[in-house]
Amino acid sequence: AEARRSLRRLGMGVTESLLDTLQHPDLFLRWEAAQILLALPEPPVQPLTVALTEMLRASDVTYRRRAIRALGALTGPGVRSALVKAMKDPDVGARQMAIAQLGVLGDPAAVSALQQRWKRETDPECQIALLHALVDLAKLAAVPTLIDGMARKNDDVRRVSSELLATCGEEVVAPLVRALNSRPAE
Repeated sequence: AEARRSLRRLGMGVTESLLDTLQHPDLFLRWEAAQILLALPEPPVQPLTVALTEMLRASDVTYRRRAIRALGALTGPGVRSALVKAMKDPDVGARQMAIAQLGVLGDPAAVSALQQRWKRETDPECQIALLHALVDLAKLAAVPTLIDGMARKNDDVRRVSSELLATCGEEVVAPLVRALNSRPAE
């Protein structure tokens, strides 16, 4: 950690070396270089996005989770694309983190991918993260998913769906009524 702080103080003089280290075969060195670059006042988004996206393929889930968290500190379509791919990670914690980062990213272009993931996601914690991310990004677009969530078997998913619908405000009342009326009787 101290070495990382010292390198940051050196500034742009070491940036090229750190960028080269992002290509190093040692995953630990790549991660350390990425951490230092992320701490710069103006981190190099594109090379970091590429390096962190590659880390999503690591066999060690710890590096995949770190990469997801770090991607959340960046912006851009490459970041969104990497986080969308990370929603398919076999590790529930990594999927949940990717979903949450997409919500925090604030990119409405992620709504469709989140809605598609909802249709396949079986883990209740990931489902809850999906509901929160959708509401954070687009309340109106989240209404059908929230209604679907209220019909799920998991009590927590149903409760959170209901609570989130209640926080959406008047703007969702008309779409909510239409969506409820279009559902078959259960």
